[in-house]
Amino acid sequence: MSLKSFYWKTRTLLSGDYREIERNTIAMHNRSVVKKYRDKKDIYCIMRIHTDEGGLFCLFFKVMAGLHYAITNDMIPVVDMQTKYNIFQTKAERGKLNTWELYFKQPAGVSFEEVKKLPNKVIIENPTGPSITSYNIDNDNAKTYWREIVRRYIKLNEKMEALASSYQEKIFDGSKVLGIMLRGTDYNKNTAVGHPIQPSISEVIEDAHKAIDTYGFNKIFLATEDQKLFNAITAEFGDMVTSIPQKRFDEEITDKLGHRKDYASFAKEMNASYLASILTLSKCHGFLGGETGGSFGVWLFADEFEYFNVYNKGSFGMYDQDTCDMDRMDKWEKKFGL
Repeated sequence: MSLKSFYWKTRTLLSGDYREIERNTIAMHNRSVVKKYRDKKDIYCIMRIHTDEGGLFCLFFKVMAGLHYAITNDMIPVVDMQTKYNIFQTKAERGKLNTWELYFKQPAGVSFEEVKKLPNKVIIENPTGPSITSYNIDNDNAKTYWREIVRRYIKLNEKMEALASSYQEKIFDGSKVLGIMLRGTDYNKNTAVGHPIQPSISEVIEDAHKAIDTYGFNKIFLATEDQKLFNAITAEFGDMVTSIPQKRFDEEITDKLGHRKDYASFAKEMNASYLASILTLSKCHGFLGGETGGSFGVWLFADEFEYFNVYNKGSFGMYDQDTCDMDRMDKWEKKFGL
């Protein structure tokens, strides 16, 4: 170890930043594994995914990033949503339940239990995944790459496949279907700072009518966790609307859903319905929705849509109209004489 490396590791230890110590330890372990086993033995890439608030597709995109890393570095991918906490687990399940396997198969058919004690593995924690940017959607190479990662390596398990298929058989009856996905509840300026601003219900209703008139949709498949939004769409479009049974909230939400004390008690079932809705939306003829992880998930699972409209209205507290305030900038400049 160099003197410089020793200095920084000692400083980190004395500072009490133990998360930084863990990151350094993992980085040293990974370098050692690659040096020892590269070109001699297959190396497993353990994607250690965890979160104390992010939903299903937040985790999903991290897995996509881990798959990209494994492809780039010629390693065998294994998803580990077991070692560290995620909001799908009860306290009793932590360290025992691999959340990924509630809904999906392992990408390479290798379970975490099979490899967790093997020496020839590297660990990557919460890699940053792709997002619903214009580059990923409009660039042909990026579009093909991310969609192929999903098609080739992210496979539903048998239970999830059966659940989604059972709903889709009833929904796709020869009708021309417009999929609508709406996020409400904790998607507001108080709890979702940095998250995309969602369209108003009046905007969605107006654009849905235009899409119906233009493209001839005669059925709406609606996915939302917000009971008030669900009621508004069904009141407007009546018998045209169909949906998958799921838990919906009609009370005021003052914190993120994942922070609810009772979240783990219904998270597994609610997200199974949510994933089934995403998969169903991906098979619709058209799609209308706010910019969310779920909307990007719909796009990733889809082939192409006859009509596709995702609202880009900025982000709460970052790129919204209230935050990007020129009058406030002018007053600030005048106050300090800049």
